[in-house]
Amino acid sequence: MVRAGGAAAQDHYDFERGNWFEAVGDEVRAVRGNVGLIDVSAFAKYEVTGRDAADWLNTLLAGRVPADDGRMSLSPMLSPKGRLLGDFTVARLSETRLFLFGSGVMQASHMRWFDEQLPKDRDVQLTNRSLEMGGAHIAGPRARDLMRRLTNAPVDGASYPFLSARELSIDGVPDVLAARVSFTGELGYELYCPRDSHAQMLDFILSVGADFDLKLAGGRAMGSMRLEKGFGSWGPDFSADVTPQECGLARFIYPQKGDFVGRDAYVQSAEKPVNQRFAQFTMEAHRRDCFGGEAIYQGGEYVGYVTSAGFGHATGKSVALGYVRPDGDATQPFEIDLLGERHTAHLQARPLYDPNGTRMRA
Repeated sequence: MVRAGGAAAQDHYDFERGNWFEAVGDEVRAVRGNVGLIDVSAFAKYEVTGRDAADWLNTLLAGRVPADDGRMSLSPMLSPKGRLLGDFTVARLSETRLFLFGSGVMQASHMRWFDEQLPKDRDVQLTNRSLEMGGAHIAGPRARDLMRRLTNAPVDGASYPFLSARELSIDGVPDVLAARVSFTGELGYELYCPRDSHAQMLDFILSVGADFDLKLAGGRAMGSMRLEKGFGSWGPDFSADVTPQECGLARFIYPQKGDFVGRDAYVQSAEKPVNQRFAQFTMEAHRRDCFGGEAIYQGGEYVGYVTSAGFGHATGKSVALGYVRPDGDATQPFEIDLLGERHTAHLQARPLYDPNGTRMRA
């Protein structure tokens, strides 16, 4: 395989930035400044159907399940001990048909848990559609302009606001599930369709997108953008080893909605001080970025660790996410030990990129 410009699409690993660095930077700048296309087929996709589907999800998940058709919400899932089991985007197409989108690598674990929790005396079924549906993500300031050319369905901000979900047609592909959400922090649309129609949908997007100078972007570009936004990812940042309070997902949990798995344990734990808190740092590493697992120091004392890191190509900053002690003095400098050298790290009070999320929510 050869990239544009004749460079071989083959990774060469180093302790400094890899040979993919400039290509990823071009992809990020294309998305941030214009519009890009990212394949998101690897995301997990679960369809929940039946008369009791919405009610059951409200007892399974700790967040609010949308009460209105065509709406979406973000929701953690807890264990009976109040620990984190997963975090999902919930899309309600109707009272009897909803979708969950989550971590692709956690499908086997989550399916075992779903099977254990499914009631036998209620009308609810859950089906893993991950292998049956392909996904494409359009993101960037001109994403809406491109969507207007892809479909006859209204996509203006008033009729199709942030966290909306609907089925529409793209180039004759019916029932494309379109979700107004983006892991990049930009205005974006995730589009899911049957696997056998995926190539047709992608070809059409690329064809129409040529008029908008649409660029392809990959997982590393998405990773760079989510780091700039301070978005944690399941696996490196979020796991059953952390509580919702520690990782920042507690704001999506609603104990007042009624009973759900882990509610009592969560309420009890919410009254106790946390052992660590999720944080975003920038640092000057001189052609190097953290990989994850590096130690964080303050005043010469170990206070935490990096969970995921990389370079923020839109902001020109090396970015690290991780956990630190909650009782530290945020005004005192931090240091991160990278390859045997300690580098000054700056704690970010707000997400590094677009703190108000104005583009994403427009």
